[in-house]
Amino acid sequence: MEDQYVVETDEQLAAEFHQALGEEWQMPVGQMMPWMMPPAWSGSSYSRGVPQQKQRYCATYPNIARCRHGVSCSFAHSRAEVTAPLLTPEEEAAAPEALTVEFFTEKFKTMWCPIGAQHDWQACMYAHTYQDVRRPPSIGYGHQLCPYWNKKETSLAYSQRCPLGPRCPFAHGAKEQLYHPNYFRTLVCRDLQRRRCPRAHLCAFFHREGDRRKIKNDPVDYSQPLSREAVPVQWLQSFLSPPRFQEVPAGGQWYSPEELSSFEVPLNPDPPASAAGSSGLSFYGKGPQLARFSPPERPIRPPRERPERPERMVDDLAEQVQAGRNVYVMPKRPPRANECYALDKDLAAAATTGEAFDIAQQSADVMDAPNWANLFYALAHFKKKGVRTVTFATLRTDPRWSKSCQKLRPCLADLTARDAANVIWSLATLDAKQEALFLETADALCNSGKLAVCDPVSIAKTAWALTSIPNRDRRLDLFAKLAVPVVLRADTFPLGSLTMICYAFAKADFREGDAYEALSAALTCHMDEQLRPIDVCNVVWSFCTVGYRDDELFSKICEMYLVKEAVVCEFNPQDLTNTTWGFCKVGFVHGPAMDVLARVSYDQRNSFEPIHFANLLYSFAMLRMHGPEGVLQAIADTASERIQKFDGGNLAIASWALATLGMGNHPLLDLALDRAARPELCATLGSRALSMMTLACFRTQRPEKLDRLLDATRTAGLGIGASGYSAAVMAAEQSSDYTREIRILEAMAAEAEDSRMRTAVANSLALRLWKRGLCQEAFAVLRSLHNSQPRRWSVVSSALVARLGAECGALEEAAEILSSTGGFDSQEWEAPVTSGIHPMAATRQNEGSHAYTREFMTLHAVLCGAPPGDPDASMAAIERFAESRSLWLKITAWEKGIVVHEVARLWKPRLSVEIGAYVGYSAMNIARTVRHHGGKVASLEVDPLHVTLVRNMIEYAGLSETVDVWTGYSYDSIPHLLEKYGPRSVDLVFMDQKGTRFHSDLALMEELNLLSDRAIILADNVLKPGAPLYIWHLAKGSYHHCTAVSVREFLLQSEDWMVMAFRDASRGPAPTPPPSLHRLAFESDNFRKRSMFDGVAPSKSDWWKFSQGFVNGLAQCGCKPEIVGLHGRENPKITAADVARIFETAGVLGEPSSSGT
Repeated sequence: MEDQYVVETDEQLAAEFHQALGEEWQMPVGQMMPWMMPPAWSGSSYSRGVPQQKQRYCATYPNIARCRHGVSCSFAHSRAEVTAPLLTPEEEAAAPEALTVEFFTEKFKTMWCPIGAQHDWQACMYAHTYQDVRRPPSIGYGHQLCPYWNKKETSLAYSQRCPLGPRCPFAHGAKEQLYHPNYFRTLVCRDLQRRRCPRAHLCAFFHREGDRRKIKNDPVDYSQPLSREAVPVQWLQSFLSPPRFQEVPAGGQWYSPEELSSFEVPLNPDPPASAAGSSGLSFYGKGPQLARFSPPERPIRPPRERPERPERMVDDLAEQVQAGRNVYVMPKRPPRANECYALDKDLAAAATTGEAFDIAQQSADVMDAPNWANLFYALAHFKKKGVRTVTFATLRTDPRWSKSCQKLRPCLADLTARDAANVIWSLATLDAKQEALFLETADALCNSGKLAVCDPVSIAKTAWALTSIPNRDRRLDLFAKLAVPVVLRADTFPLGSLTMICYAFAKADFREGDAYEALSAALTCHMDEQLRPIDVCNVVWSFCTVGYRDDELFSKICEMYLVKEAVVCEFNPQDLTNTTWGFCKVGFVHGPAMDVLARVSYDQRNSFEPIHFANLLYSFAMLRMHGPEGVLQAIADTASERIQKFDGGNLAIASWALATLGMGNHPLLDLALDRAARPELCATLGSRALSMMTLACFRTQRPEKLDRLLDATRTAGLGIGASGYSAAVMAAEQSSDYTREIRILEAMAAEAEDSRMRTAVANSLALRLWKRGLCQEAFAVLRSLHNSQPRRWSVVSSALVARLGAECGALEEAAEILSSTGGFDSQEWEAPVTSGIHPMAATRQNEGSHAYTREFMTLHAVLCGAPPGDPDASMAAIERFAESRSLWLKITAWEKGIVVHEVARLWKPRLSVEIGAYVGYSAMNIARTVRHHGGKVASLEVDPLHVTLVRNMIEYAGLSETVDVWTGYSYDSIPHLLEKYGPRSVDLVFMDQKGTRFHSDLALMEELNLLSDRAIILADNVLKPGAPLYIWHLAKGSYHHCTAVSVREFLLQSEDWMVMAFRDASRGPAPTPPPSLHRLAFESDNFRKRSMFDGVAPSKSDWWKFSQGFVNGLAQCGCKPEIVGLHGRENPKITAADVARIFETAGVLGEPSSSGT
């Protein structure tokens, strides 16, 4: 049965509505385009006899059977029921035959979307918001962009985005310009350079020459608004009534038909009274003022009653917030005066900084907080445009600058998140970071909850700006708050914001693992997009700079971009070398990608700067990769031709890299070493650069080059530092020429400012010469010490003189020396040490002129508090000294000492290797046990001053015949053990160095066949700060019964682990660790750096939380060891019986290592 009502056509409704509004708006209905037809407002007088009109599809369409309202639904269930203008089905489906030029220029995005269900707005042919919609070009606007169109504030009504509203002759936004008939496909698509356009068939640029359109003459008169006749009121009503998913303006509703007449702009209006004192600027520049549109007064409706959400819906929302999804909502700006909107446009249109300041000062009483923010934003853009006169030095001399800062400061709370971000970015761009307003605005943004609703671009801009804060603690505190929205909703961020945030986090040295994990997951979702070279480089560089190794992300980047030579060819030298440097920083190896990077670097080598040569060679050296055959050699050849441009740091890096790569015969190495020895360059070398160059000389057997370099450094009056001496002393110790060792240690003693340190160095030298069998030379060193520093004579010196005098037949002279020395002045030994030698690694506890004070005071405590020749008393003296002063020392005392002693006692190793000697506590602990069965201890230490202390300590304890102390980096010292002690000679390895090196040093010993078949491995500080890769190596590799002994940390009363395992050569090597284990390693290294460098060390609760996460992470990776001791018990103490039970469980008790080797 048919419905019993009269149906009026759209043309009839339009004509009736047209007549109701008056003759001046009339336009023949036949001339109207379909999308200009008026919508029928339900309940109005214009829909007589017509049921409620249906403008949109039901959300269930096309599955209308799911609609609960059936025929009474207020939305359309079929295409025929929709009364709003529609595209054809072919146009909606983007059929190729429908996507003509006429469609794109006349219809695309000109009709409001009728689709009720969620869908992809980018691919939809309809418009959804004022950012998306186009006015039909037939009304007569041109393709030039409107200078005042506000594309940022999405909550504004259309009239507030531009003073002329729909009658503006300019294009409003990018879509109106790009798809305008005079602009569409007249320019080539630049994305084709990246081999793929992300917009595909919807692109407004031409992809083929045959699609190119010619630019037509622009007939639009931009000096006048569009005529009234050109803008039909019927279309205007439809245009100003967007779908319900368009944000409603601050007033609460859109314009009714009766309000449309306010859009009529008089052509020659009288200037308003308020304009008398203005700058004379109109909407179109200087000239007669045009009246700005003011929205009419709207009737205030009573507030709508909102039904309370059901409890289930509240729970769902809480789950979404907890999961970090769907929580981003841009807040609406509070209502502003119309004059403020106009001032925003005037500030943006200012031609000079002076003009912007004038506008602000003349309207200072009217300007609100966003206006002042836009002033700074405009000033920053002058500098971005390259105006050289815009600098902070010139701005701060202008009194209007300080006045503007004073005006904005009291109203920071009134800024939206975007405005605050713009101010921060603007001040950073202007290099005004020392301005008090900079940090005040940052605090206002980060500490007020505004970040919860901050858009991604603003977060990225803020992150970039905050990297310039010099105070590390203040900077990291702000970044910790800035990371919260990143963690919660990084998956909603655009690609550009993600890469900028990555860069800013790394630049600020922000190391929050959750933030990088969220960024990694979000970036992985963007892998289908075409990343720019700078994006690829920034992502790799950022993650690797902070040490966050993400194999999954890096592998995808390599497979999608870096293995394709056509893509990598677009990289510039900086991108190439930053990418390779990043991979080497975290040890990520991808052979095909590195080969492509090397080949492209070869092609671009003529455009390389010295830093690019150095970083590329360094990257391949760190990864122990040689690249395609002959490529690195050719790059080094080009570097040799430009050696004159290299500074000291780049020379050092290139030298070290060539030596590590086995390219010692390349001419670049000799050129670099010779150039570095020149006085003008030698004066610029730091301790680390000297260390790298001395290592290069050592690894390539160039002792004469090393001597020349050190002589030049001393001649220049520079300190070599502990890093430089470390490599030099290591080279001398492993050389057969003892005179070089004498020269280097004498130079180190001369550089020390404290005479007590010089005495200890002289004792160390005498011990080394005695170890070489040169008793006469050793005695001569002590004789010289006695003659030059009689008041700094120590009991260690006396013990050495007595022994050496007897061995070299100089008893009378030795007795004379001993009788003339009255020991040493204990008061002076207790005074702080002024070393004069830059420490190997400056930390919170070891920096400045008093570096090494605690270590030398420890030596003094032993010399004064323990009898000579008694290692037990020496160890007790060290503990008493630290406990009495509450001074933490990195020693394995208390229960840790029991574990080390019992392992050595039960296993009876022939050779024990200790990596990380510090002050010699553990070396004495092991040596006092193994000397009874003729065992030996080889102790490795990288810091030459720590080596000096350990040798003095060992000699005083009477253990010099049992312990050999070697200087140098483990990578170079471990191979020396093979030469000194032979293969399969090591029965016990005790590691107490940096935890992130445990697994790599152990792998090197395995590779060199240093370990016996049943060696035991023991490491300290495995839980605090953590060594997860070492645990994986033991649990999954050629070892059995991996056990964590949970003990108390010395003096700190917190839990730590000592992890041991027994070698089983029949088992295979450990597989590749999972990505989650690298995340755990990143967190461990981050915590270690916090404890060493931060102004406030981690608290006990921080360590406890980290420990729990560490244990849980190991369990998830399947490598959690068996835990015995303190963990999970009521503060027990480890005893010798506990260690014996570990050996019993492993089935090795009573089976010393010598029986199995």
